[in-house]
Amino acid sequence: MESAPRESAFDLAEYVPHRPPILGLDALLVLEDARAVARREVRPGPDVDAQGALWEAALIEGIAQTAAAMHGAAARRRGRGVLRGMLVGLSRFSIERLPKVGEVLEYEVSLVRELDAISLVHGQARVAGEVLAAGDFQFFTEQAGPPA
Repeated sequence: MESAPRESAFDLAEYVPHRPPILGLDALLVLEDARAVARREVRPGPDVDAQGALWEAALIEGIAQTAAAMHGAAARRRGRGVLRGMLVGLSRFSIERLPKVGEVLEYEVSLVRELDAISLVHGQARVAGEVLAAGDFQFFTEQAGPPA
C-alpha cells in the first residue's frame, strides 16, 4: 500500500495539545470553525494489536484530536487562546471494522451544536471513502485567556 504524505496544511502542534506517543494524527488537511479533516497512516506501534489492527480507543482518540484542532481553530479566530478540553460523552458510535497497518485513515468532524462550554460534534473515520466508524462526541471546552 502506498504511504500517505506526512505533510500537513497546518502545524499540528499549534492546534492539538497531544504529543507523541499519544498524538494520533499525521496531518491536518482542513481546519475551519465548524469542520476539520485530519489524516493518519496506521503504523505498527503500541496502539496496534498483534493482528495489525488499530485499537478501538485509538480510533476514537483520533476523531477526538481532530475535534480538538477544530475547537482550537475556532477559538483563535474569535481572538481567544487555545482551548483546554476533554471528551465527556460518546453516543450512537459504531465501528464497522478496524483499520489495519498500512491503511490511511481520514478523520472528519463537524460541529453539530454548541452551548456554552459543551459542544456536540459528529465524527467519522474513513479509509479510501469507506466509513469505518462514526458517532456523536460531546466535549467540555474551556477557553484560555486572549492570545499573548
